[in-house]
Amino acid sequence: MFSTALKPAFAGEELVYSMRPLMLHEDARVIKSVDLRDANEKPGASVVDSIKKRGALRVGVVSNRLPYVLMNRERKLVGLDVEMAQVLGRDLGVKVEFVELEDLAGLSSLLASGRVDLGMSGIAVTPERASEMLFSEPYLDETLAFVVKDHLRDQFSTWAEIRGLGAFPVAIPNLPYYIDKVRMRAPALKLAPVDSVSQIEANLKQETFDAVAMAAESGSVLTLLYPKYTVVVPEPEIVKIPLAYPLSKRDQDWAQFVNTWIELKRRDGTIVALYDHWILGKHAVKREPRWSVIRNLLHWVD
Repeated sequence: MFSTALKPAFAGEELVYSMRPLMLHEDARVIKSVDLRDANEKPGASVVDSIKKRGALRVGVVSNRLPYVLMNRERKLVGLDVEMAQVLGRDLGVKVEFVELEDLAGLSSLLASGRVDLGMSGIAVTPERASEMLFSEPYLDETLAFVVKDHLRDQFSTWAEIRGLGAFPVAIPNLPYYIDKVRMRAPALKLAPVDSVSQIEANLKQETFDAVAMAAESGSVLTLLYPKYTVVVPEPEIVKIPLAYPLSKRDQDWAQFVNTWIELKRRDGTIVALYDHWILGKHAVKREPRWSVIRNLLHWVD
């Protein structure tokens, strides 16, 4: 069970939203995608040339995609992919501008027009998305799992147990690829597609569903916010789903560069270090409140 992958000290809303970057970076500059409507870009130029000319790497991000992109308590954009973007910008010798997207629907047009250079938000590769956008080589694999009420963990521990549940209602991301993977293994489940991670989080908060099919890595963080739930990876068929960076189809040289860069970051330990920090929570510690007379001397509050 992936709920045990995170350190016990890394628990609760305070710890999740107090997470800080592992590496030293400039604060992330966030701009709205609507502010780029009149941006004068030249799609014919190479992506690297465009980046160098503007002096900034533009990265499309979907907000609140834990643990890849989130706004922490200090109102700073942080997360695994936020740090990966900042490392890429540093390696290119430019600043990074994060373009905030409501969802992934408009990303392909922003990439094609040259207004955004790549997307970085824990984006799973699916056949539907691959038909619209070029993807880099995967930089991480996620694991298909179920986020379930704690008392249901045994019923979701194996695919055989899940099939025995019959028409049990389960929320699931509205992606045919995810839905097909679950239906192949448990066809009787009553799947209820949801359109965004925010909707999944709302379901957990309101306890609308007792079970949600989603990635274990993202689900583990959500169980810290909603401790009535736990993450279960059913056996024996472990389903892996690759994460990669969407790119414009117009520049294969840019795609080759990003692929080479991912391999370099894998070999120099950057990806492992960020995975350990943002997904396994190895560096997470509870931040103590600032010293105060009321708390530390008078003990009126904890």
